[in-house]
Amino acid sequence: MLTLFANIACGIIFFSIIILQVLMWNEFFISHYLEGKPLLYALLHQPIIILWMAFAVTLFNKKPGFHTLQNWECWELGVLALGASFSYDIGEKLNPLAHPQLGYYLSLYGPFKTWLLLLITNLLSSIPAWFLKIYMIVWPGTILVVVISFFILLLCIFKSIPVQSSPFSSSSNMEMSISCPGSDYQNDTPSRISTKLKKSAWTYKIIEGITLLSFLLTLYAVPILAWSCI
Repeated sequence: MLTLFANIACGIIFFSIIILQVLMWNEFFISHYLEGKPLLYALLHQPIIILWMAFAVTLFNKKPGFHTLQNWECWELGVLALGASFSYDIGEKLNPLAHPQLGYYLSLYGPFKTWLLLLITNLLSSIPAWFLKIYMIVWPGTILVVVISFFILLLCIFKSIPVQSSPFSSSSNMEMSISCPGSDYQNDTPSRISTKLKKSAWTYKIIEGITLLSFLLTLYAVPILAWSCI
């Protein structure tokens, strides 16, 4: 605790994290508005990881004051972790078997917009990785996510991989519906639809696993920057 007062930058970041955590715990007091809006929810909750990365670096910095925060590498690390964490948040919310009322990315925004989000978030982590000279660690995972998710997008369009449509994306219809640009499921029986969904679920699990691994690998940069006391 004495470190927080000895290093003013570390202390300010720490108490900022506490305040933001309290707001996040209370869903920024707009929990009802955030229901069914995963992108807005993530935009409000994910940026805290930038502060966590800055805290990790400043905590081990031997120089008091704001020396660390004036170094671009500290914020590049934050953006790197933000992109990877955001990508994982999308990756774990792709399951086509999830109930549509959960408002997952895939069912709410569709395959193409979801892929664009994955592309943007992976670019967000790839660019800082170049400047931090750890691109050999980060880029393989980001490239795999973008390529495999694009391949699945093509399958959704041309091979009729089904996607459950979220009720939040339509009007007041709260029943589960199945959508796919390349096929019509109106004539399918519930059992056939269920079988197709189960067959497609493993493809999204691959993306979830890669985004998780990519996020964990970005944490490799934390001890590099923190222990070097930039």
